[in-house]
Amino acid sequence: MAEIFCTRCGTRMPDGVSECPSCHNPIQHYGTGGPQQAANPAPHAAYQNRYGQAPVPPGNGNHGNKNLLIIIIVALIAVTILLAVLVLQRCSGSENPPAVPADTSATAAKANKPDTVVKEVVVVKETAERVEVPTAPLQSGTIQAYDGFLNIRSRPSARSRIVDVYYNGNTIYYRRNGGSSWVKVYDSTGTRMIGYANSNYIY
Repeated sequence: MAEIFCTRCGTRMPDGVSECPSCHNPIQHYGTGGPQQAANPAPHAAYQNRYGQAPVPPGNGNHGNKNLLIIIIVALIAVTILLAVLVLQRCSGSENPPAVPADTSATAAKANKPDTVVKEVVVVKETAERVEVPTAPLQSGTIQAYDGFLNIRSRPSARSRIVDVYYNGNTIYYRRNGGSSWVKVYDSTGTRMIGYANSNYIY
């Protein structure tokens, strides 16, 4: 059976139909010979429909959409499997942390000499209680500073907090703090310590 093509959309159809099944364009039939061949030429690259495009056989676009859908589904499955593997690995790693080797040498030393360590600590405490540190005598002096005052600080350091201030001409009571230029400042009775001061400004 001969086939003809729609002059509007280029759809292939059997000879004898009255209209195109795609665009419903009326089909005109001619006698046998040249007129029918001229009215229904075979579609080629130059043959265009009303939209300015060459006719495309029906069904080709559907195959492309199906292939794209299959590729997307396969990619999603692969990503899901990869995420599941990563989650399982992280969970297994957190549940079973690597064992930390114990310090066998320190453990053995403690096991072998537990009593000796305790005795040494006791001896040190007893010795510290028996030692009597001689107290430096309480001295008094007068403040003579370039700025007109002397800061009393919480520690023997110029960066420590200021707890009191003595002015030039005030009497200050102090005790020597070893060989340091900082001395311990006391009240007049010598029983309550106030802080530390620089002895370079005490005369």
